[in-house]
Amino acid sequence: MKYWPVLLMVIYTCNTHAVVFDCSRKAQIMGGAVNHHWLKTDTKNAGMGSGNDGLIGDHFEAPYATHVFVIDHSNQTAEKCKEIKDIDEDCVNEQLDIGKPLGRFNLINNCQTFVSGILKECKTNKPDKYNSYGDYNAN
Repeated sequence: MKYWPVLLMVIYTCNTHAVVFDCSRKAQIMGGAVNHHWLKTDTKNAGMGSGNDGLIGDHFEAPYATHVFVIDHSNQTAEKCKEIKDIDEDCVNEQLDIGKPLGRFNLINNCQTFVSGILKECKTNKPDKYNSYGDYNAN
């Protein structure tokens, strides 16, 4: 029985895993035709927002003029959250540095591209850059 605490610790450790969610809700622009996305982990709930602490999608954002940053999203209510598999939660948490400038809001720098970029960067089972034929794969 002297090994019982160690056994419990092993069982607990094996049953826990890093959890990252891609959360979204309808943006309040374009009649809700687009969704605002952010990431939620065990310790952070953050995504892209504008310099006036507003969330992208809550009001008009002037493309190529609105400065965007990583902002806290803990006050947001998601319509859905999708658990992301094969992801390094520590890597995601490092990317969600509250207050970090992200440039200007535009078609290629928005909440959806921000989330997908982090998920691509922090994926744990990245495909080999070379396929079986030796050709370079830029994915």
